[in-house]
Amino acid sequence: MPYSGQRIGIDSIEIPTGDILANHPGSAYDFWSGPKQIGQDILSPELYGHCGPSCQGYDNAWLVNRESEGPYDWREKGPVLTLASAFSGIQLDIFSDQEALQFYSCNNMNG
Repeated sequence: MPYSGQRIGIDSIEIPTGDILANHPGSAYDFWSGPKQIGQDILSPELYGHCGPSCQGYDNAWLVNRESEGPYDWREKGPVLTLASAFSGIQLDIFSDQEALQFYSCNNMNG
């Protein structure tokens, strides 16, 4: 998520608070400063309760900040999110003109 240095703050039951939070480099929410595996920080205390009560994982909206690039045409610029697997070779590039991207890790599902 190369444009997503910020996210929308949520309360303990995932209602947006209106706060805009920084995704500091190296933090569990940092997917913008460089590539990283989704599960790399999944056990980080920073993520506890941030996908619902007693949940450990992601269910957050990342802002897509492209204003510094001037007029933005999603058909000509790079993706706002790339998911790739070195194991399978599958890659998904997501292009969007929306101002935010919601990501849910679904790591509490059993099977």
